[in-house]
Amino acid sequence: MTSTAEDIAIRILRKHFYTNIIVLAALFLLILFDIIKFKTPIEINTMFEMYLILFIIVSIPIILKGFADKIKKLPKNIDRDSAINSYKRISYVRLYFLSFMTLVSSMIYALSQNNNFMYITFIMLIILLFCKPSYPELMSITESEEVHEITESPEISKTTVAEEVLVNDNDQVDKN
Repeated sequence: MTSTAEDIAIRILRKHFYTNIIVLAALFLLILFDIIKFKTPIEINTMFEMYLILFIIVSIPIILKGFADKIKKLPKNIDRDSAINSYKRISYVRLYFLSFMTLVSSMIYALSQNNNFMYITFIMLIILLFCKPSYPELMSITESEEVHEITESPEISKTTVAEEVLVNDNDQVDKN
């Protein structure tokens, strides 16, 4: 069985994705069950905690929206290899930025034993699960213009189809 460039790209992206999830979840569980612990918890300033949590909460939608915008802004006439490389690059940025924020929040939880960072880490792991590389999404940006021209033919319109259905329904009523 031959693999296409899209298959190979998704396979590589998923390896990165699953490796990140497993490593971050394992680290979080080791910290959570005190297998990895520090001698004395560090006292974190309330203002620093508030700004760090605010930064994490604000940056999550920004990075997710940025990913979606970058994918939408890819030119339609881009060649297949460039589209795949762009998708991979954008996916890596999203994955590793969210992974970095998860790592930081879990390390701050390990250092301070502040439950707010435990909850943030848990939320970040859940968010990471929704960032799995998508084969249909990659295929949608690598489709050629000919496919769009065939599927979106200007000759047929919704009103024409609706009119044909009404005419067919009226013919059936007249026959009865």
